[in-house]
Amino acid sequence: MAAKNAAEAAQHARRGLQWATSRQGDLPHSDQTGLAWLMLGRALQDLGDRAQAHKAFDAAVAHLSNTVDLDHPALLQARQLLGTQ
Repeated sequence: MAAKNAAEAAQHARRGLQWATSRQGDLPHSDQTGLAWLMLGRALQDLGDRAQAHKAFDAAVAHLSNTVDLDHPALLQARQLLGTQ
């Protein structure tokens, strides 16, 4: 994202999501999976794919709201981005 290359950021985020999901195991929620969804959503938003970004932000909120404090910066960001879609 910092390099302003949304397509590459989306590829990295998808790999991160695969990694996080594989380590989640049988748990219903994971903070790492939530962070990966958040990063993917931001990349998709930069690519102009609003529908898929919305789904990613929704998944991020679902994971993060069940694994981190309510005032966690990533959860706050995910909720804000979900609301702007």
